[in-house]
Amino acid sequence: MTQARQKPDDPEVVLRLEGVSKVYSGTVAVKQADFEVRRGAVNVLVGENSAGKSTLMKIVARVERPTAGRIVLDGDPVVFSGTADAMGHGIGMVFQELNLFANLSVAENVFANREITRAGRIDHPAQERETAAIMNRLGAPIDPRARVEDLMNVAPFIATLGTLYVARGAALLISDGSTFPNLEGNPAFGATRFAFLGAGKILYLPVAIWILIGLALIAAYVAQSTPLGRHIFMVGGNERAAALSGIRVNRVKFFVYMFSGFCAAIVGLIISSELMAAHPATGETFELNAIAAAVLGGTSMSGGRGTVGARSSALS
Repeated sequence: MTQARQKPDDPEVVLRLEGVSKVYSGTVAVKQADFEVRRGAVNVLVGENSAGKSTLMKIVARVERPTAGRIVLDGDPVVFSGTADAMGHGIGMVFQELNLFANLSVAENVFANREITRAGRIDHPAQERETAAIMNRLGAPIDPRARVEDLMNVAPFIATLGTLYVARGAALLISDGSTFPNLEGNPAFGATRFAFLGAGKILYLPVAIWILIGLALIAAYVAQSTPLGRHIFMVGGNERAAALSGIRVNRVKFFVYMFSGFCAAIVGLIISSELMAAHPATGETFELNAIAAAVLGGTSMSGGRGTVGARSSALS
């Protein structure tokens, strides 16, 4: 797979691959490939099946790392750290595989990881207008607000629960199944306000309700108005597509697990404050309430849009 190379200083050549090879466990997918992309032109890469065309394009978009060779962009050699880095340099790719976020709208799929924002908030109307213009240009009368799964009839897949019972068993072993009473604190140190968390009131409402409202407002804002919130839905809907779009999937997962753990810790503190005692089995069956509230609130078990109200019901 070789295309005649132009002069290195040719200003019309915006991207050049030189001697690029890719080897998978001894199998050569691309061997010493040279390719140039000329500015302002339609560049075509033609080859037989399994010639390495898709692999070469994935190397350009940094989905794959080349075994040998180099990439020259605007006259300078570059080494992309990932798909996000490649996109930051203006290199994007539409993959032949079907990689869509079925749980998000058509507009959100079009602007995946390149959301239109205004003052830090996603401008959904602007994204929908731009998407509608694209659909009209393509002659496809598709509602930008329609969810892709409603258009495709994508069957949901089942997600598994985490390490809940392992952690619970570890807590029982460490505590030897003991109850820890008398958590009211030590007056000598002025630490006697722990009961206020579970039994106190502010403006006639329990403190726990105010905490619930605060967390719900934060979750609603992040989920609906920030790129991070959209990225969470994207990872939940199609992790592979999210990674190919340049989203740092592991970072998004890390944030979600950390926030979930933070909320669980808050609930544990409130319950301990109400009982003024702690036991590792106190929260047994609470996960069933949380799952039921989430499902009834519209959350798909395989990832989906969901609502903050469902989480709020679980916390309450």
